[in-house]
Amino acid sequence: MRLSTVFYAFAQACFHVVDWLENDPSQHVRRRLAEAYVDSRPILAYCRDICNGSKHAQFEAKKVATKMERTITVLNDELGSVVQPKLSVHWAGEFIEVDRFAG
Repeated sequence: MRLSTVFYAFAQACFHVVDWLENDPSQHVRRRLAEAYVDSRPILAYCRDICNGSKHAQFEAKKVATKMERTITVLNDELGSVVQPKLSVHWAGEFIEVDRFAG
């Protein structure tokens, strides 16, 4: 599975907790309260923007910037090299790797 797919799925899961809470009658948190909580937490609000941007293919309008780089690690002459993707998201004024963002 592509790294970007996993990252976007992560952001969607973070934001869709709002929907899950709204549809779970066994607990008291409703959509308005959950959305207010998301709005009060910058990283959750950014996950919402990533979620909506990936859903509607409008990252720029949501001010979500990502970049994909590939690193090449040469193992040796016999084994060759390994190409690894590195996805970063622009958060808090800098591009950070998505695993750090998720943490």
